Amino acid sequence: MSDGWCKPCQIRELEDNFKNWTSGNEKIDNLVQKMQLSISSTDDIVFEWIPYDQFIDIKKIGKGGFADVYSAIWMDGPLHYENEYLRDRQRKVALKCLHNSKNISDEFLNEIKAYSIREYNKTENILSVYGITQNPDTKDYIMVLDYAKGGDFYHWINKNYNKLNWLYIIKILSIIIKGLKLIHEKNMFHRDFHTGNILVLDNSLRITNEHIFISDMGLSGKVDNTDKTSIYGVTPYIAPEVLRGEPYTQAADIYSFGMIMYVVATGRQPFSNRAHDHHLVLDICKEEIRPKIIEPEAPKFYIDLMKKCWDSNPNNRPNAIKIEELINLFYYSYSYDGSDFKEIFTRFYFI
Repeated sequence: MSDGWCKPCQIRELEDNFKNWTSGNEKIDNLVQKMQLSISSTDDIVFEWIPYDQFIDIKKIGKGGFADVYSAIWMDGPLHYENEYLRDRQRKVALKCLHNSKNISDEFLNEIKAYSIREYNKTENILSVYGITQNPDTKDYIMVLDYAKGGDFYHWINKNYNKLNWLYIIKILSIIIKGLKLIHEKNMFHRDFHTGNILVLDNSLRITNEHIFISDMGLSGKVDNTDKTSIYGVTPYIAPEVLRGEPYTQAADIYSFGMIMYVVATGRQPFSNRAHDHHLVLDICKEEIRPKIIEPEAPKFYIDLMKKCWDSNPNNRPNAIKIEELINLFYYSYSYDGSDFKEIFTRFYFI
C-alpha cells in the first residue's frame, strides 16, 4: 500500500462527495456508492458515474446481439493513486452499450457486478470496469471498460499463430485458466466462454497477466441461480449437457476451455468446416463428435488434458484449480526440460 493512503479518510471523502453527483437513477446511484465504499487499497479502481460529455472521439468498433461497443477518449480519465489521487487524463476506453437498456435491467447490473468479482485488483485477468455513463439521446446506459487494443483473442491468435512456440501457448492458457478459476472461486460461471470473449490489451507478443483479460461477463451467473437452463453462446463452445437443456454448471465452462485449448493449439476454430446448425448439435450430443486433432499438432499431454475438458460427462472434467496446476506444471517442465514430462503424466492421470 502506498505511503499516506488512509482507507477511512478516503471512504469519508467519497461519502461526502455523494451529494455532488447523481445518475438520476436510484439503482445506479446505489450500485456506484456501494462499489466506491468497497475500496480497500490504492490498487482498487474508484468506480464512478461518468457524465457522457466526458467522452470524445467516439467510434464504433464492434456489434453483438446484445450490445454495441465503441472506443472513446475519456477526457478526465480514471483515478489512480500516487501519494494522492490523480486523473489519468485522455485515457482511451471502451464503451459497451447494451441494447434497450433505458430501463435498468438485471442483466446490466449483473454484468457490472460480475466484472467487480476481480475485487478491483489490477493484476487479475478480468477486464477493468471504470464506471457507468448514459447516452443522453438514446437514454441507454453504458459500461466504461478498459480498452483492449489487441482486440479479441481469436483474431490475435490468427495474426500471431506462426510466431508462437509451445512455451508461449502454455503461458497463454495459464493466464486464461487463472481468470476462469477466479470466476469459479466466486461461486460463479461465465456461461459464454469462447475466444471472442477474451481480449488482448495490445498487439505485441508480450504474454503477462496484464495483457489477457476475460470479458463479456453479462451472462455470468451464481451457481445457485435458478435460471441456468437458457442456452447462450457459440455452438461449438457449448457443453453437450447444456445443448440438451440441462442446467449450466462450472463444468460447462471447462468444456468451453477445452475448445479454447483446441484453438490455441491449431489456430482453427472448432468445427469451422461445417454449419453451426441443429445437425452439429445432434452430432455433439448424440455422436459425441469433437474437433479433430492429432499428436504432431500438440503434445500428448496437451491433447489428453483437452479431451478431458470436453468429456461428455461433466463429472469427468477437471476443475479450474486442477487445470491451472497441471498447465503450470507443464510450463515449468517445458521451460527447464522439454523432454521430461514423467511427473506431468503421473499427476494428470490421478486428477
